[in-house]
Amino acid sequence: MAIGVTPKLQTIETYHYITEMDNEDDIETSDIEDSRATYSHINLDIGASMRLGEHNQWMVGVVAKNLISKDFDLSDAPVRGSSNNLVVEGGTVSLKPQFRAGVSYSNNWLINSSGVAPTTIQSRSLIGILSNRSRTAPPTK
Repeated sequence: MAIGVTPKLQTIETYHYITEMDNEDDIETSDIEDSRATYSHINLDIGASMRLGEHNQWMVGVVAKNLISKDFDLSDAPVRGSSNNLVVEGGTVSLKPQFRAGVSYSNNWLINSSGVAPTTIQSRSLIGILSNRSRTAPPTK
């Protein structure tokens, strides 16, 4: 049996940038960077694995990542290109523990593995920046 523990220092960056869809040509990288907040956080991962079978051909393993939960704040964000000076309320992005398990089989001519990660990601505000376009989902309650 093998057991591993990994303490780590994480740097978390959040962005809260919103623009009108017809304003996409006026998006400036510096505006997006201005919405960035940077956080440092200490966290911990723990994992274990074990070989099984007559020839140790099976391996099972489990891992727990980010065992120390933390919420990170998003500031209020003005809607760029809005003629009404709209502002979207900030929220939080939550870092929660993640759990994974896996099994593998190997012999002289085959390696096969499978795993499961029953984790959902939840936050109050989701933002994606793709191809110089900003898309946002409204905060959830």
